[in-house]
Amino acid sequence: MGKRLIFVGTRSSGYFAYEEATAKGWEIDFVETDTNHIKKQVAEISAAAEKGCDAIIYDSRNYLEDAEVIADVISSIRRANGAKPVLLVPTANEKNALIGACLNKDIKLFINTGTGTPTDWKKELVLCITGHYDAEENEPAFTKKAREYNSRKKIKNESYLTVGVAGSCHRIGTTTQAMQITRYLNSMGYKACYIEMNENRYRNSRILLDPREEISFLEKSRLLFDIEIDEPERGYIRNQGLDMYYKLDALSELQDLNYDFLVYDYGVYSDKGFNKTAFLKDSYKFFCVGANAAEADLTFEIAENVSYRKADLIFSFTAEADREDICEQLKEAADRCYFTEYTPNPYVLTDLELYRNMLPLEEKTGNEEVLPKKKKKGLLGRLKHE
Repeated sequence: MGKRLIFVGTRSSGYFAYEEATAKGWEIDFVETDTNHIKKQVAEISAAAEKGCDAIIYDSRNYLEDAEVIADVISSIRRANGAKPVLLVPTANEKNALIGACLNKDIKLFINTGTGTPTDWKKELVLCITGHYDAEENEPAFTKKAREYNSRKKIKNESYLTVGVAGSCHRIGTTTQAMQITRYLNSMGYKACYIEMNENRYRNSRILLDPREEISFLEKSRLLFDIEIDEPERGYIRNQGLDMYYKLDALSELQDLNYDFLVYDYGVYSDKGFNKTAFLKDSYKFFCVGANAAEADLTFEIAENVSYRKADLIFSFTAEADREDICEQLKEAADRCYFTEYTPNPYVLTDLELYRNMLPLEEKTGNEEVLPKKKKKGLLGRLKHE
């Protein structure tokens, strides 16, 4: 009996699957969309699967979402149509975040395009489609290792806490507050790092150093300033004493670095790339909000949203005379409001007592932060000179 396959990706990337399906007498259709976001492909995938299919092959190599989001979407599609999911992945090792997230959803069929030839991929495709890997004794070695790594990582995950910081809109101080919280945790003796978990991009004028016209905040920082440590292959910098990460595909290694806290900067909550699922799972949650005419409606919307009632509200640019009135208007959310002082340099902790109230923690001994030596030069004095 012939099988029907759906390939989600370009025809060029799925040509090996087309050739093998044609040789086997199977039907294969393509879902080609001009997007790097699997969430935007769901409607077209569902429409293509309406007349039934045995398997859906996903070219996951260009997806920009977090691994857990990709796995969630693929799992929901499988529940809807029953088709077996098969993922093309660029690497297949125990620390591959997407493989780990998929295994947690019982998605276990992968084709490693980082090794072998299209002929090898065809053989793997047939083994996946025909059920060879469904038998436990036939499970590939790399998925067995990934399962073991997932178990070890789960134990490690229980040993650290996460902090999520999101903003009601752009230019509301989200990145500054995420960095301030990281600095506060370090000052209390905890090992904490800042993670750029958003799609905010800024114009890049240093094309000779990085050819992209737009880059992230941390990518821009490493080009502009003299930083202590710069490891672009890991997406890691250490700037003014803060450990900071900007490559999402390298985050799986953080569990092995013995951090006490991971502080995530999620960007704006209404942006398409906002990872609400991850944010709601964080141990501590904060929203950066405002009270002026352009910001107030968004603040009330967040404060009244049932999903975010466990998130505290940080006001970064609010006059002291207006704070009591704001709390009165927010009613039940008033006890979740914190007002910060002017913070021109996000790397310098402005108000230790404020952050102690926001995150009431006991000081940890034996891991005190080594602060960078004070310099007389201001921030601009640390600019790189080419």
